[in-house]
Amino acid sequence: MANEDRKLLQALVDNLAAFRLEATKRFDKLEKRIDDAEKRLTARIDNIGASVAYLEDDSPTIRDFYKLEKRVTKLERQVATN
Repeated sequence: MANEDRKLLQALVDNLAAFRLEATKRFDKLEKRIDDAEKRLTARIDNIGASVAYLEDDSPTIRDFYKLEKRVTKLERQVATN
């Protein structure tokens, strides 16, 4: 193999190694950004889930609603007779 061929091959290998290193760095940065975004989104979803659970626990059941309807009807009758 001629000296010029070796130099050309070495230059190609060096460029490929530099490209691989740069690609690895960029993938690492991208992976970090994805992990950070995932953490933020998970936290937001957890907060929304907690809010929904709180609202659900605080909301009246259908039974409570009908009891309230009965009480209002009873009060309406009492007011109407007085």
